[in-house]
Amino acid sequence: MTVFRLGETKREQHLSDEEMIRVGTALADASSSVLPGIIAAIRLLSATGSRLGEVLALRWEDVDLEVGAPRERAVDLIADAG
Repeated sequence: MTVFRLGETKREQHLSDEEMIRVGTALADASSSVLPGIIAAIRLLSATGSRLGEVLALRWEDVDLEVGAPRERAVDLIADAG
């Protein structure tokens, strides 16, 4: 028996400005009761549109903290996952 996959249309979803504000407010409210790394991961996910696996694969050395931008390895990880 052969199973055929139905074509799935690609779709992009973006949070509205209002939704981003609500996420930021919720994270600020939760900052005293949630681990800082979790807050940072959620901020990164919502701000970049990265997938969870992409964010979890990042290491501190993948981010240039002085410039505030990802290093080449981080960009490659995200591009390869997409």
